[in-house]
Amino acid sequence: MPARTSAARGGGAESLVAKAGRPFEDELASADAEELFQAILTLESVQDCQRFFGDLATRHEIRRLSERWRIARLLDAGFVYKRITACAGASAATIARIKECLARGYGGFALVLSRTATKPSHLRDVPVISGRDASIATEEERHGV
Repeated sequence: MPARTSAARGGGAESLVAKAGRPFEDELASADAEELFQAILTLESVQDCQRFFGDLATRHEIRRLSERWRIARLLDAGFVYKRITACAGASAATIARIKECLARGYGGFALVLSRTATKPSHLRDVPVISGRDASIATEEERHGV
């Protein structure tokens, strides 16, 4: 049975993780995408990334990508949906899409999480943002206790 897509749920474009033929796989392997990924691999610092992505994407696009990455980190750290919604302000639908990518996507989140997280310290360092104030989450906050 193919995975349900956002279009099947009444949303817009098909989900990147749709299993039936992986509709975006061809786009990810296009010559233009390949050149973009090769260009990204040349970046050597956060400052290089800020400059490149600042030119490449809008502030809104960068904010959305950052939000998705944050949600992936929170899910990986064991946060529950309710707490992620409170911390990140994300909808349950967005959280579900990221969780689906973690479970059945291309493996990119898992790859980068494994390369960037030093367990268990990354659990202490995941910031929780409530409104405009930032603080560090406690174990109880992470697990919805």
